[in-house]
Amino acid sequence: MRKEFVEEFDEETAVKLEDAATEHWSMHLSKDKGSDKFLWAVMMCIGHECFTHDIFVEYHGIKRGEDIKPWLIKHGREWIAGYDGYCDSLALVAGFYDEYVKE
Repeated sequence: MRKEFVEEFDEETAVKLEDAATEHWSMHLSKDKGSDKFLWAVMMCIGHECFTHDIFVEYHGIKRGEDIKPWLIKHGREWIAGYDGYCDSLALVAGFYDEYVKE
């Protein structure tokens, strides 16, 4: 998934998502990042809304934040549906991940 993301966005944006996820990681008890570490970062950023709210986009320095969610909904559905690691349980219950996996 990371390769495709970088092709659409760029390496810097991928690193910004990874950094944002790592920053939020200390709040969570589970250390299970699953088999795809970049997908883990995406899941953490979805759960913490890092690229969906301007204030968080600015805080994390994420370029093209408004384009990430539509791209993930269009291209990432299968990756996200098959994710095998930890995700933010409150975000899961609140439905934050739903639109990324529903057809």
